[in-house]
Amino acid sequence: MYKKIFLILAVIGLSASLAFAGEDCPPVPYFVDCPGDDNGRVEACLLDTIFLQVKAVHPNADSARCIRYHLETGPGEIDAKTGVWSYFYEEGDDRKFEVEISASIGASGHRTEGDENCRFTVSMGVTTPRISINRLTYPQVFRLEAPGEISVPLEIFDSYNCGYTLEIDSVTPEPEGVTLIDPKDNLVFRAMAGDAEKKFVFFLKATIGERSTTTQVVIDTRTDIPTPVFTVCPESRSITYVKLVTLPIVAADPEYGDSLGMEYEVVSGPGGISHSTSGACRWGFRPSIEDTGKTYEVELAAIYGGVATTGEQNCRFTITVAGYSPPDFGSYENNPCGKVVDIYKTARSRYSIEYKIIDDLQIDYFLADYSPELSGKIYLQSVVYTENSGKILLSIEEDDWGKTYDITLGATNCVDTSYCSFSVNLVETAVNVTIKTKYDQLQGQYADVDVKLDSKIDIGGFDLLIAYDAVALS
Repeated sequence: MYKKIFLILAVIGLSASLAFAGEDCPPVPYFVDCPGDDNGRVEACLLDTIFLQVKAVHPNADSARCIRYHLETGPGEIDAKTGVWSYFYEEGDDRKFEVEISASIGASGHRTEGDENCRFTVSMGVTTPRISINRLTYPQVFRLEAPGEISVPLEIFDSYNCGYTLEIDSVTPEPEGVTLIDPKDNLVFRAMAGDAEKKFVFFLKATIGERSTTTQVVIDTRTDIPTPVFTVCPESRSITYVKLVTLPIVAADPEYGDSLGMEYEVVSGPGGISHSTSGACRWGFRPSIEDTGKTYEVELAAIYGGVATTGEQNCRFTITVAGYSPPDFGSYENNPCGKVVDIYKTARSRYSIEYKIIDDLQIDYFLADYSPELSGKIYLQSVVYTENSGKILLSIEEDDWGKTYDITLGATNCVDTSYCSFSVNLVETAVNVTIKTKYDQLQGQYADVDVKLDSKIDIGGFDLLIAYDAVALS
């Protein structure tokens, strides 16, 4: 009797617990931690195994302990209990894919679905590292009084967080002092007395996987640094508006003869200075229509280690901005301008007329006018901008044949506009067969009859069917 009462009480308690969970708690868990940014995007390194944590909760403590995770779509594996999704890239796998994970209360039917699931998009890759100093990627110069110490902060660009190594590849000349990269990616140089009055070039190397990049840092211990000397200064010239012009400039250290760490500035005149990662520099200027006809005196200064050129030491040249002529359809002899273009009827329904302008600037074309109205369609094909060429496409209906159409094509270089007018004659008969007459022929004998084919289209061959007047022959 004692055992029976105990079992009844246990069953009653279980029923009460189930009723409470069904009435007062949500039927399924919900996610509170799903990887990615606001748009669900995750960037990861393809060199390493990815581990991403997802987390779902349930207000009922007993149910929360029983949450299990399931991989609905996407590669990799999900730890059903911990919610850690893992994946390792293998050669040939997609580098971008979507992952969807659901959560459930144990093996019950209480499981998330649809928008309740955790979704994220993974983009995998590896980039070539980039070394910068103060966000500049070209060689920099730092001055140091020896003996003494300097610390130069370095920044390494690693977009997929693959992890990198940073090292001093070499130093020229060999210093007596200590050189190292500290744990915070600072280049440290502790110069000794014997390192005074020298110019040290540090070659730094950053590596991610099999990809690496190098840069140079100059540490100059000279007390008196000589003024730079321009070795390449642009000559005066005439340029055209709209088109970008870039000209190389070079100044050198007169003692060492190199340009490492050299910087430049525009003292007067238009334009700006661009640096490449190797340290090569160019002056650039893109004139506008307002600059047409104007002449500018450009003056550039060179700076090394805080020492700058001045006055006559600077680079000077003159830039005159010339006008630019309108687009010239006559620059290409095969343009249809001023001509009558015959198009002969074939089995095709679409025909084309090519056009082109030889010009340094990009040309945009438009259909200015055409008449009479075409039953089919007339439109411009996408232009090949590298050649400034394109096609007028004609989609011709049956009742368009036998008519002549006047077409005007426009061309603009964003400043000036030109027009090309021509006519298109849609010839309905493209093939004409002529059979010559033979006289004084004898009945019962064979005779050769001359047949001539006049064709305006290219055909590979033809069949000839001849009908004759039966009354004329007995």
